[in-house]
Amino acid sequence: MLCPNALVPAAACAAFIAASGIASGQSNANAPAESPDAGGSQEIIVSASRDHRAAEQIPANVTVLTADDLAAPDIVTIVDALAALDGVYFRSSSANAAQQEISMRGFGENSFGRVLVLLDGVRLNRPDGAGINWAQIPLNAIDRIEVLRGGQSALYGDNAVGGVINIVTRKGAREPEISASVVGGSHGLNVERISGAGSTGSVSYAANLERTQESGYRDRSAYQSWGGDASLGYDFSERGSLTLGLGWDTMESESPGGLTRAQMDEDRRQSINPNDDSDSMTMNASLALKILADDETRIDVTFSYGRKDITVDMESWQSFFDEVIHSPGITPRLTIKSELGSHANTFLIGADGYMDRLTMDRFQDEAHDVKAAAATIEKWTGGAYVHNEFEVVESFFFGLGGRLERAQYNADMSDLAGDDSVTHNARALDASLTWNFAEKAKAFARAGSVFRFPFVDEQISYIGYGSDTFYTELDPESGRNYELGATMALASRLNLGLTLFLMDMKDEISWDEINYRNENLDETRRRGIEASADWRIGRFGRLDANYTYTEAVFTAGENDGKDVPLAPRHKARVGATAYLPLDFSLRGVVLYTGDQRMGQDFANEGSLLSGYTLFNLMLRYTPGYLDRWGVDAFAGVDNLFDKLYCNTGYRGSADEWYYPAAGRTFKFGLSCAF
Repeated sequence: MLCPNALVPAAACAAFIAASGIASGQSNANAPAESPDAGGSQEIIVSASRDHRAAEQIPANVTVLTADDLAAPDIVTIVDALAALDGVYFRSSSANAAQQEISMRGFGENSFGRVLVLLDGVRLNRPDGAGINWAQIPLNAIDRIEVLRGGQSALYGDNAVGGVINIVTRKGAREPEISASVVGGSHGLNVERISGAGSTGSVSYAANLERTQESGYRDRSAYQSWGGDASLGYDFSERGSLTLGLGWDTMESESPGGLTRAQMDEDRRQSINPNDDSDSMTMNASLALKILADDETRIDVTFSYGRKDITVDMESWQSFFDEVIHSPGITPRLTIKSELGSHANTFLIGADGYMDRLTMDRFQDEAHDVKAAAATIEKWTGGAYVHNEFEVVESFFFGLGGRLERAQYNADMSDLAGDDSVTHNARALDASLTWNFAEKAKAFARAGSVFRFPFVDEQISYIGYGSDTFYTELDPESGRNYELGATMALASRLNLGLTLFLMDMKDEISWDEINYRNENLDETRRRGIEASADWRIGRFGRLDANYTYTEAVFTAGENDGKDVPLAPRHKARVGATAYLPLDFSLRGVVLYTGDQRMGQDFANEGSLLSGYTLFNLMLRYTPGYLDRWGVDAFAGVDNLFDKLYCNTGYRGSADEWYYPAAGRTFKFGLSCAF
């Protein structure tokens, strides 16, 4: 049942439907539920390349999700959109969509630390060992999501090991517009959104607000999130612009914790942790300057600042603390596109500077009355990069780039044993070949190196798990990445993609349950395939499918040949949409995820997390006679056959802990635009 807040946008949409229906009194029964040419010939420039190239010019497996893609009714959260892609996998121990843990290229525990997430080019990744809140960005605020699979350390540095996700927000509209939507469903799900955008003269503006609430499939898995953002753009000349971006979100969430096998068999929806929860508030601001000095030269400078206030009360761990994170940054870059002889050349040089300052007060009680410890942690990160791409012959490009980066960690702790500092240096190189053998087609080969610096709570123990100390001997992660792939579009209706990859890693960082600290692991190898196909069958419907195979194994040490935990080898998805009469469409999706080892089971001696197959079904109604109001309604069900499964589990010293995923879930929604 929808909460009262959800009735406001729903009532507004219903009023417009009724008014327009009376005025029109007819519908176009032959109109398809979605345009058969969607995603066809329009060129989309990918800013995540840092030199603003089209997707078919980038030597990587790239997907761009447009605002139209995100407007599909089965896309309730950003996670819904990303999880449908090849090479992208999500797991959760919190049982809510906002705190899903993303994985790319076969990384398991703390995989979110190997995927760089950007908002308009500004980092969202936290410096500590926690993922982002996926609900903090209103879905209506997003213009597109750019997904670059594979290592991008030479361009982006820290975190960009498995891939890069760049979320690009709307910056205004030619004509003023307002849209609203509401979604409801099982387990108390309700989502309300409202957004507006427009422009006047040289000024553009946009604002968005979203509220998400869910009581949760499991006991003690409720959460509520408010997210808002606004942007103001000013074109001060034909060749220059300034864009101010502001963001804010709050989140309250409960943590149900894990269950033993016996507890899960007794009641998979129960929680044995009655008093584990957390609250957070985030504020972000950015100012982006763009100057086109001439037709060949572009200057971009982005200033950013973020603040995150966090309160954690985990009674099951006797962990109670308040944390504040300040994160200012600056990212200047220069792009020069020129002709060398008769050959096109693109030169890019830039720098990234970030400072993360974390202050933490730890308490002995849930009331936060008796302080147990305090710490101030700083991480200073600075990197410089250069990249050049040269057209050797027509439609054949050679790219070469490199990066140097340094991270310094400083700790000031009430327990003086933790006071110390350490500096890490890293470098990354990248070389690529790209052949555009046809329009909207490419073949590419790429080789490069990758790295990741430790989270601050991997480098420094300050939360109270084990002793508070500075692990100065912990090394950054590093590796080598190799890729070979091709994509092509046939007649704007059939899109095909295939990528082969190999990644050798050393010094991956993981929690050691025996020694109760973070340590570097033995060497690992990941190799696999990412394949995708999308066929838009005119006015009849659409077929889409993708498959990801990832073999992640240890290649040295006592676990040589063993599988890396929490890295399923197989992930597949098949979807079919049928356009029906009277402006209806029906969509079905089948999802398969293979077996995987539980977290911490490096020796592969424990139980498997069994693979699972899920079926989703959705009916959509987009009445043609109400097209001017953008009316879109849907009703659907996820996990149609109520499959019982877990996508996360950990092997402890005494027990195995499971985190049950949601069973059958119904969803329905309505949206409109004015």
